[in-house]
Amino acid sequence: MLDTVGQMSQRAPAVFAGQSLAIAAQCITMQCTMESQLTIRIPSDLREALDRASRHTGLKSSELVRQALRSYLQTSTNRQQPPVERVRHLVGSLESGIPDLAERHREYVIESLSRGR
Repeated sequence: MLDTVGQMSQRAPAVFAGQSLAIAAQCITMQCTMESQLTIRIPSDLREALDRASRHTGLKSSELVRQALRSYLQTSTNRQQPPVERVRHLVGSLESGIPDLAERHREYVIESLSRGR
């Protein structure tokens, strides 16, 4: 168990008996690292979807919300980059089979449009 300052008490080995050390360490880490609490109001349909996801994944609702928030914040940070930076990793990653597509792309587009594609 954890005492009020997040330290493992003398009774902890009995409480965690039969569980792996990794699970015990995860529980201790989670207790020690949650420094702030946020209360939000959400519509009932969103709460129901969150509850279903929690049951499906076996994760607590609060963990799913933390994961979603991290993902959103990471994505929104990436949106501040110029569009070319967001897709730079894709440049040159596809093979068209047309060796001079970059130089003659206009001709290929006009040809394709004239054929009705």
